[in-house]
Amino acid sequence: MYKHSMKLFLASTAFAMVVTSVSTPIQAEAATKTFKDVSNENAYYKEISEIASKGIIRGYEDGTFKPNELITRNHAAALLVRSFKPEGNPKQQFTDVSSKNAYYEDLALAVANGWLEAPNGKVRPNDTITRGEMAIALTRAAKLTSGTDHGLKDVSAKYEHAVKILAKSNITTGYEDKTFRENQGLTRAHYAVFMYRSMNYKEEEKDIGTLYTNSYIGKYGPTKVPTPVGVTFEIQSSEYNELKSLIPKGGYSSKLTIDDAKGYESILNKYQSITGSTKEELSTKIDETAKIGRTVYFVGGNGKKYFVIFQFTGGSVILGEDHR
Repeated sequence: MYKHSMKLFLASTAFAMVVTSVSTPIQAEAATKTFKDVSNENAYYKEISEIASKGIIRGYEDGTFKPNELITRNHAAALLVRSFKPEGNPKQQFTDVSSKNAYYEDLALAVANGWLEAPNGKVRPNDTITRGEMAIALTRAAKLTSGTDHGLKDVSAKYEHAVKILAKSNITTGYEDKTFRENQGLTRAHYAVFMYRSMNYKEEEKDIGTLYTNSYIGKYGPTKVPTPVGVTFEIQSSEYNELKSLIPKGGYSSKLTIDDAKGYESILNKYQSITGSTKEELSTKIDETAKIGRTVYFVGGNGKKYFVIFQFTGGSVILGEDHR
């Protein structure tokens, strides 16, 4: 698949918070919308208070949230389950967590759904969840699949796909030095922010369709292309591979990445000169393929057969001549 170059919005403050202490949280937490130690001047006040208002994070009995404290895997699992409400009541055999543990069900659901790993039955409930583990957990829990280049230089193969997805969704980016630091732990504040962004992204999908590209495309405008129903990364990959057989040696194909209105206009100009169709006709075809996520076939103004597809996985319009 073609790669789509998008800007990663670096928010250095989102990763520069100093960890001042680590303590053991109280299992019985009091629900609250605001916390004594998270003022409205806090950079993450909005995210933390909104998630708290939904009952996902509850803080401590003394009314604090302890934003700088590292979050453990059992608490991370609990937040995932409260947020994404997975189905089922699986029974998992853990060597380091009893079924009587307050977080057993959360951990069992997280492992059963593939959000967390527990090799050899060890779920490591009290270990700090790492940024890499968070990346996998959130993408799977939020059911996000489309990714893009993240531009980070220290992401291992294990976390590559998940980090690409989070970058595409603007859920996380990285540090100013272009690192992701996958083995570094997360504070409660940072984890809450990532949860908020993933939930907010999911909620937007329900309202206006997945914002699966930041590219400008026809009548939809920036970030407004609707989600193709029932079309996945795998389906588009398979369809594109089939299209390649329609382009014999010497045939014409084109991929142009659309980053703005000017780029889109250049696509229409180029395709107009190739197909003999008007820009209005071509725009209609591109809008159609963007909406349905599948290939659109048409006869150009020059009488030749063409196909056009908008790859939402790469943010590109591809046009080729159909020689069948």
